Amino acid sequence: KQWYQRRVAITAGGREYTRMGALQENSKWRHSTLNKDFQHIDTYPEDLVVPSSVTDEVIKKSSYFRSMGRVPVLSWLHPNNEASITRCSQPCVGISRKKKKVPTATLR
Repeated sequence: KQWYQRRVAITAGGREYTRMGALQENSKWRHSTLNKDFQHIDTYPEDLVVPSSVTDEVIKKSSYFRSMGRVPVLSWLHPNNEASITRCSQPCVGISRKKKKVPTATLR
């Protein structure tokens, strides 16, 4: 738990994301307050950086289709070409082994 608290402290206020250049003006990424006080995804930090084209409502809805609600969020951004690494969990699979339809906005 100590490593997790340290990670939250590092990202608090988006300092790490700012360092990566993800929160600059006209960025393809934005800061989301969806997880304030760990209300929505308790295994993620409070500060999430998500694609700017996706609303918090879409993120919230898409979390129901992912294991433990872990939606795609930014983990790393290349400083020159803006290639990104995002993290998330596997899509939920039902008893019939069919995947639920995921909102396409989260896949773009």
